[in-house]
Amino acid sequence: GFNVSGNKLTFEDLEPNAGVTNLNYADQQRFGVVVEDTIPVGSTVDLSQTIGGNFNQYQWYRSNHQSTDQAVGGLTSSELLIDSLNYDNMGRYELRVINSVVPNLILRSEYQTALASADLKFIALDLGGEPFTAGEGYALQVTEPGSPYDTVQIIRGEGNGFEFNDLILGDYLIAVAPDNLLEFLPTYYESTDLWREADTLLLRESLLDTLEMARIPVEGGGTAQVSGTVESDFEETSGRINARRKVKRAGCSVRRFVPKG
Repeated sequence: GFNVSGNKLTFEDLEPNAGVTNLNYADQQRFGVVVEDTIPVGSTVDLSQTIGGNFNQYQWYRSNHQSTDQAVGGLTSSELLIDSLNYDNMGRYELRVINSVVPNLILRSEYQTALASADLKFIALDLGGEPFTAGEGYALQVTEPGSPYDTVQIIRGEGNGFEFNDLILGDYLIAVAPDNLLEFLPTYYESTDLWREADTLLLRESLLDTLEMARIPVEGGGTAQVSGTVESDFEETSGRINARRKVKRAGCSVRRFVPKG
């Protein structure tokens, strides 16, 4: 038999030889060129592919935040023109081709990735409602559940706010970290110093929004006290226990309680 597997043959090459006995044409390499573009939301994108063959049948597949490797209804030609790229139709595309004359073979295009981006400007407000810019702004993209946030951009405050340019559309936590902790705490959108209580910003188009800085709590005038105990098995090997022990990775020490009487 003849083994032509693992090449970059198309159906145009294989159709005339489909009747050859014991012809192995499996696992052809991908056709076309890789595309990886991030372009402004609303742009037109042409991902059309050219591949030879007289009896081809086509189907486009897409992977994005909604689904993975999903056949896209209605996209059954080699052409793919996206009139207005947005959050719902952006993603990674792949064209798969079969042929009625050359059975048991699927040809796949190189991946065609088109992601939409937008600009996000935040005005951080101080206690008097004036713009606060003495710090850094963070855009943290929300990823898969259980995965850490992806720090996409870190910028300095300029003018009257913080401006993130060309952010890929998605879900974000936005934070402003002041240069010092004299007046404000690091603050998450819309106005909290606790990331668990932060609001998720859904970036689907260019936005202008505000964030109110979280103030450092003022010292109270009460008489309340906080007390507690720390217990540990020190695992001494020398037979002697120190009266005072430094707590690792903490700005404190503990004193051993010795009962009397």
